[in-house]
Amino acid sequence: MINEHVGRDVPEDWGYDGGCSFCRIIAKELPSAVLYETDEVVAILDILPLRPGHTLVIPKVHISHVTDLPADIAAATGAAVSKVGKAVSEGKSTRGLRRATGATGV
Repeated sequence: MINEHVGRDVPEDWGYDGGCSFCRIIAKELPSAVLYETDEVVAILDILPLRPGHTLVIPKVHISHVTDLPADIAAATGAAVSKVGKAVSEGKSTRGLRRATGATGV
């Protein structure tokens, strides 16, 4: 879909937690359908999608809490969400994105 990830090496200095499924996907130890990838993030199709095109944008650093995400990686994640969201919306002829949130009534 978007080929910016083709031919890029994954930096060795990214944190890795062998028990984390996302770290294992990033390390290519688990299969995934990659839609987009940069040095900072990867976007994959969800294996249990809520609807067609359901995509996860994952930072390549192992972070347990979003509040610990470095500003530059947060910015890269936001940019990827925008780019991938637009491409998926156009490809699926849908309008906009839905965000994951724990809030009710949103």
